[in-house]
Amino acid sequence: MQNLTEHIASIEDKVRLVLQKMEELKAENIVLKKKNDNLLSRIEELNGKKELEQTNLSTNQQSEGKYEEIKKELDHYIDEIDQTIQLLKAS
Repeated sequence: MQNLTEHIASIEDKVRLVLQKMEELKAENIVLKKKNDNLLSRIEELNGKKELEQTNLSTNQQSEGKYEEIKKELDHYIDEIDQTIQLLKAS
């Protein structure tokens, strides 16, 4: 009978340890979930910044293209003015 009592006591101790470990794991899980939520928020924030940077880059590229186009037009007009000046000097 004493052997059975010791065996039951041993099982009770093991169950208490399992319950204690389960509580520790629950607490750790809560902490990890909070960290995960923070990381997800940070990822969303970085993705938003990345999209904004891509939009800015696209806008800058378009502006540079327009700048080059205007520069070519101005160069063309300057050439025409220079030719006109040369014609006026020659006559």
